Amino acid sequence: MLWAFLSAIPLKPDLERQLKTTTTIRDRIQLYTQNGIWYSALTELAKLRLAEPKNATLNNEWASLLKKIDLENLSQKPLVGEVKIKQ
Repeated sequence: MLWAFLSAIPLKPDLERQLKTTTTIRDRIQLYTQNGIWYSALTELAKLRLAEPKNATLNNEWASLLKKIDLENLSQKPLVGEVKIKQ
């Protein structure tokens, strides 16, 4: 179950059209969630949370999304953003 959100899901033409016409990231997140495209939904919402870490609405949406995919225990863990490794 935990890895189900990582699998690639081909976009249906209707969904692809809807995604192209969305005007906000939140609308795109909602479409991803409604269609079980968890990785993309998590990625987009994580970007919003990193930009606004103290936004209570985003934090609640994050917790709700993680609960839907049985990862609610991670909802209070910090996001670190992109990690770059120096060589």
